[in-house]
Amino acid sequence: IINAYFSFYSTPELYKTTENSWNEAVQSCINDERKTKILSGTYEISSLNITNDIVLTGGGSLTVSNEITINNNNITITNLNINGTINIISTKYAKISDCRFENDSVHGYCFTVNANGVAQAFQRAEFTNCSFIADYDFYNIKDTSTDYMPYGDILFSNCTFIGYITSLRMYGVDGINITGCTFLTHTYRQTEYGNKLQHIYISNSNFVNICNNSIFECGSESIRLITARAVIINGNQLSWGGQVNPSYAIYISGTTPGTAELNGVMICNNIINYNSGGFLQLTNSRGIVNNNYVAHLYSNRFYFGTKEIPSNQSSIALDDTTKITTPIQNNWLSSDIPVTDIGKNFYYSESQNKSNFFNHRSQQTIKTGFTGTLEATELHYIQADCTIENITSLGVEGVEILIIPSNNATIT
Repeated sequence: IINAYFSFYSTPELYKTTENSWNEAVQSCINDERKTKILSGTYEISSLNITNDIVLTGGGSLTVSNEITINNNNITITNLNINGTINIISTKYAKISDCRFENDSVHGYCFTVNANGVAQAFQRAEFTNCSFIADYDFYNIKDTSTDYMPYGDILFSNCTFIGYITSLRMYGVDGINITGCTFLTHTYRQTEYGNKLQHIYISNSNFVNICNNSIFECGSESIRLITARAVIINGNQLSWGGQVNPSYAIYISGTTPGTAELNGVMICNNIINYNSGGFLQLTNSRGIVNNNYVAHLYSNRFYFGTKEIPSNQSSIALDDTTKITTPIQNNWLSSDIPVTDIGKNFYYSESQNKSNFFNHRSQQTIKTGFTGTLEATELHYIQADCTIENITSLGVEGVEILIIPSNNATIT
């Protein structure tokens, strides 16, 4: 029975002798021909090199002083605790579940990706029910020689991230889905490398889905996407953002200027509250911003920074290249947002489509029988309670007025 058992499974204990170390025993276990490795003990090692397709499981713990390097085609890791850095060179179809990853060193990483210029070297990976705690939970630096994307089709589902600086700092992502996760850095921590920043920072990306997550207590933006295309941010809770630097809760910039139509974004059904800056900043993008609940912006609640919190920053900032192709509508803004935030300064550009966003507080109402001239001195809207015909010379040059019919009114 024992021989039959070990014909399917390998353990480090099979290779441990009085003459070798646990590092050698674990590496020998990894290298043998049996696919499944049972790590049920507590092992302190300096490094591992994984080049074969394997399954790691067993409920044990690995403490790694250097790093674990993965360079294979297929790996499954389940029910393990790993303290140290896992460095991905290449792997496909990784399935990682029910694990705890931690790195308690200063400027430590749970995972790094060093693909050496290979596109989608780390692809089709699934992380489910895992927890991560480190200064950076995921980290890779941009390869300055090319804009290749080392990540492809990555899934994080029902995971917990504590990133003392940034939870996910990723460059070059061709498809990522972050759903049902919790991001939390519940203390003000300053390392020798600096304060906490974003929870999600992704640069050079396609097809980004960030949905149904709880994202709490970051140092600057909760979500910062640079050179991003095809983005969905939906159903998230974003609270207590910008604790170190007053920041927008969400910042997104598109790719090459002049190609905004390629950089579609949808930002819908989110709850944003107690942020030290505004709600959303978009540059060189086009998209839809609907059904968001925004409360208590410019808040000093749990703010630890030294910079003054702005009092006149726009809740939504759009640059001249950004076009909102669908009316920004059905969003709710709490009454404590300054009135000055809703006027002409609400947008950076006068060229935007400004249909029905939040509560425009400057208004005029047209009743049946009205005659005369309407002039605009700042951005505001006209509520039409009757039929309006033959509109000419409305407002002043360079200032927009929104005309919104109510009930059965029509505008011609």
